[in-house]
Amino acid sequence: MKKLSQLNPSVWMGVLAIFVSISPVFSQKQNNPVPYADAVNVALRHIETQQSAWNLTAEDLRNVMVQDHYVTEANGLTHVFILQTHGGIPVFNGLVNVNILPSGKVLSANNGEFIRNLAQVANTTQPKLTPEQAIQAACAALNVVNTEGLVLKEKMADGTLVFNKTTAIHADINVALRFQKTAANVARLAWDLNIDDGQDHWSMRIDALDGKVLDKNNWLLHCSFDRPNALPLNDGCDDGNLTPISILPKN
Repeated sequence: MKKLSQLNPSVWMGVLAIFVSISPVFSQKQNNPVPYADAVNVALRHIETQQSAWNLTAEDLRNVMVQDHYVTEANGLTHVFILQTHGGIPVFNGLVNVNILPSGKVLSANNGEFIRNLAQVANTTQPKLTPEQAIQAACAALNVVNTEGLVLKEKMADGTLVFNKTTAIHADINVALRFQKTAANVARLAWDLNIDDGQDHWSMRIDALDGKVLDKNNWLLHCSFDRPNALPLNDGCDDGNLTPISILPKN
């Protein structure tokens, strides 16, 4: 028998061609992602197993919905995002992200903002303020003077209302009901909306009962690169660590 080193170069080329041709097949098979329905089932079952570790109740896990799902093509990893709801109303940022290997095993998962005993700590499911009133309350809190009427532009499939921008509000306004978790671990019904005042673009949760600002964060980061005392780490940015501005009530 000839040693591999003694093989004719043409034979070597043939072996190499075969290897190259079959390698993508094996790679594709190994990275073949889990089908959507199976991935959702795996994610839901995994969340159930984490009920005690995440300090949740069975009822907390009963009314959930899939917010998003996508696959990383390079490795076949499937990412499923599960959203907590109550009375058909989602919790703001109440997401669990479950990452699933092509084998169907869970690689990792994290409990973002699921609220324990949501059904008990939610104050209501019926708003007193209309979406328009919530927008005006947000404008008042930001000192935005909007004298124009708000025109409904679109109602999206998920219930989100889209209002046309105005002279004072520089982008269309998306408004939807959400539960906002407070520092006192109460879930208050709120209108989740965005206000672009021309300098900042605010994401806000306005209490759906009294119009108070429950939470807000700025989608824009302001930097001044000619600021003389700017630290090298943030280059003069007002929010160098990229943490959104957040305001939570004490009760």
